[in-house]
Amino acid sequence: YVLFPFTEKLEIPLYGNFVGHMPEFLLGIGLARIKELEINRKVLAGALCVFILSNFSSYVFPFSFLSVTLLMVSGVYVLIRKLPSEIYKSLTFIGSISMFIFIINSPVRNFVQGINITPLLMLILFSVIVLVVSYIMSLLYCRIIVFLNTRLGLAL
Repeated sequence: YVLFPFTEKLEIPLYGNFVGHMPEFLLGIGLARIKELEINRKVLAGALCVFILSNFSSYVFPFSFLSVTLLMVSGVYVLIRKLPSEIYKSLTFIGSISMFIFIINSPVRNFVQGINITPLLMLILFSVIVLVVSYIMSLLYCRIIVFLNTRLGLAL
């Protein structure tokens, strides 16, 4: 809040919504769209320095989310090469429907929280509902895109 007095006066937590995390979203979009984009060791060293400094300085803190995202993505790239194929396929599937998981997880969470069951059963029920509904939504989305491309000639 030291750097954001305007949002403090309005009682809007800047990092509590998507606007404060726009750099991470843009990094994710860039990594997904530009296949040749690589994160080299100098960038990782800089990200590590920024992350460490952000724990001691409120001026560097806004960059901590982007730096830790870079570090985590790089770590995942290293680890994913060593995963068994079943786990890799599962993660790839979840990644392919992640946009839909993001969209529906809150309404499903609110629905599941209203059910009086143990936390473990709630977790299982929530996960199953979110994965099934997200998969169905992704199939519908793909069909709509194919329809718009073939029938209407829109390039989406």
